[in-house]
Amino acid sequence: MKLTRVTKIGLAALGAGLLLWVVLLLLSGGDTKTGAVVDDQHCPECGRELPRKVSESGGECPFCKAEGKTVNAGKGTRGGNAMLRGPAIPIAIVSACVVLLLVNVVFLVRRRVGVNKDEVLYYVSCRKCGRKLRYRERQAGQFAKCPLCHTVIVFPRLPEAPKPWPRRVLNKLLRL
Repeated sequence: MKLTRVTKIGLAALGAGLLLWVVLLLLSGGDTKTGAVVDDQHCPECGRELPRKVSESGGECPFCKAEGKTVNAGKGTRGGNAMLRGPAIPIAIVSACVVLLLVNVVFLVRRRVGVNKDEVLYYVSCRKCGRKLRYRERQAGQFAKCPLCHTVIVFPRLPEAPKPWPRRVLNKLLRL
């Protein structure tokens, strides 16, 4: 499939965005816990079991508070890299790829529909082998090779459209 210029530029931008995202993800480090299961009984930061009052009320972890960290224990939040590690960026990249491919298909279909207008075909016979060759109006007066005998042929110029009858009559009268 031939890609349009818009699709090529878009895919290049998506590739650069994907590369930037991977680099940021790798540079952010793995210092925070990002488990998929959120447990209300344990602190999401340090992993220690929370006292019953703290887990029910959703307050701060007393162990992390003693160490100087502020974590909302009941909500199960992640560290500062939640946006990089979440599904939002991959979903946005895949969605953008799908949109770009749809735009590419629309441009290709529009281009092909525009080309296949009702064209009139003209025919000429090869002077050497007699094969019947067809050509379009835009090819009139151009050189071509016969596919059978490889003789160079010039497609004949198209005859001019007949003039409307008043002009023909007027021209005949002027000639007299």
